[in-house]
Amino acid sequence: LPPPTPPFLDPSLCFMYELAHKAVLGHFRFVVLLSSPQDGYIPRYSSRIECSSEALADRKYGTAIGAMVRSLEAQLAQTTTIRLDIVWPEGAGPLTISKAIGHEAHLRFLLNSLFYRLFLQTMGRRYLC
Repeated sequence: LPPPTPPFLDPSLCFMYELAHKAVLGHFRFVVLLSSPQDGYIPRYSSRIECSSEALADRKYGTAIGAMVRSLEAQLAQTTTIRLDIVWPEGAGPLTISKAIGHEAHLRFLLNSLFYRLFLQTMGRRYLC
């Protein structure tokens, strides 16, 4: 028998592909997808669970990406999905490597507890009351 195909050569064997095909998002009443055009780590379409024509045209991963997005979209159809684009104000400081590559915007999502509190106070009233 030939050796098994490594996951990086067959996208359908990767963890994210398998996770996308498990019916987990349907268990939530609300799903909030945050994206930022300033985020240099995660493509905006990926954060929003959408597909770009460029990603679909990729010869190696396009088919797998399309299958993942269709599976996730079917799960999101069972929830109230909120897609928000966040544009962070530019800092007054000098341009740094972190800002240039989008690292700073990515971390603002992860580390900004004030953002989460304000979001829940404003959007929570809209959707939960």
